[in-house]
Amino acid sequence: MNRRQFFLSSALGAVAAQGQSPEPAALYSTERVDFSYAFAPPHRMTVARPEASEKTLLDVEPGLLTMSWSYDDLRNMPLATFKTPRTEWRVRVQPQIDGKPFGQSDWKRGGGYLPLLENDYHDPAGSVRLEAIGGVGAALVKVTAHNADSRAHGFAVRCEVRGGWVAHNAAWMDTGRDGDTLLAGQSERPDRVLMFGLGGAGYPVAAKAMTLGWTLAPGERREAWLVRPYQAYQADLARLRQAEWHVRFDAASRVARASGPRRAVRHSR
Repeated sequence: MNRRQFFLSSALGAVAAQGQSPEPAALYSTERVDFSYAFAPPHRMTVARPEASEKTLLDVEPGLLTMSWSYDDLRNMPLATFKTPRTEWRVRVQPQIDGKPFGQSDWKRGGGYLPLLENDYHDPAGSVRLEAIGGVGAALVKVTAHNADSRAHGFAVRCEVRGGWVAHNAAWMDTGRDGDTLLAGQSERPDRVLMFGLGGAGYPVAAKAMTLGWTLAPGERREAWLVRPYQAYQADLARLRQAEWHVRFDAASRVARASGPRRAVRHSR
């Protein structure tokens, strides 16, 4: 309620208290209730299997997606203890074309209601789609990059640790090893895998970022994956890279369809 509506309501209340009937025109206002603020970016949703303890927060805004989570486990606390898990880890996922962020993006729930994010980034030269869902063993982001132009372009998805505890690209600490992986640091085992990528043609190394990169020919389309394991360490990477993540993604989608409808929200820039 804005200030004008507040004073109008107060005046009407005072008139009613005196036993007088307000003028009909006073019952109406030219102001309208506007709930657009409630849907302003970032738009937040949670992806997880129904009733699963491992949940991933997704904050979507024009040009990027932020994935957040905690390794805190309330099952280790006494029953009925009030404690809010601390969101310890945040990774900003930003698709790029020719080294720059996309100028247009939009998002919606899969199927209009599923706990599945469909996040599209557009440019006249091409697009990147991110589809995020909570699966068995990991939160998954399916990446689809497409060059719609008549000449080659560079596409990338940069995943950078923001705030929270210290983390790093594995290859930044150990040159030539696991450049597709973000590892934990402070307040965690230093070999804990926060996120890793699959399907990139290259993985440029930065201190706190992991990047999937491709140079796509005209009309070329590539598919890749970002995987956030719920519990995994560097020694597990060889096994995890062999997992059929597309099968787990499809299975999670089927489970999500049985989890009940949710209201869809879509925004664009």
